[in-house]
Amino acid sequence: MQSNRYKANFILDMRHYTESLEVLTEKIRRVMTDLGASISEFINDGQKNFERSVDRHFTSGIYLEVLFTGDSSLPKAIKEKFQLDKTIDRILIEHY
Repeated sequence: MQSNRYKANFILDMRHYTESLEVLTEKIRRVMTDLGASISEFINDGQKNFERSVDRHFTSGIYLEVLFTGDSSLPKAIKEKFQLDKTIDRILIEHY
């Protein structure tokens, strides 16, 4: 099976999350590795303001960048796994 390189950008919504950011990032790392991702780099880009905010109460989010390798079905599986997670606002996965 061929392994592809990907870059995933997560925007986190920490408004109603009671645990620390480290706990959430470890949860993301664990889920991705359970799905078959081989994570090479995990970068916390910090809190950033949105250029345009859809929700006036959610004007900024924490940006995470994850570089990983895996098969071609992995991006879809990651998006489906985190689809109902309220702490993850957006996910963008692209070839790297």
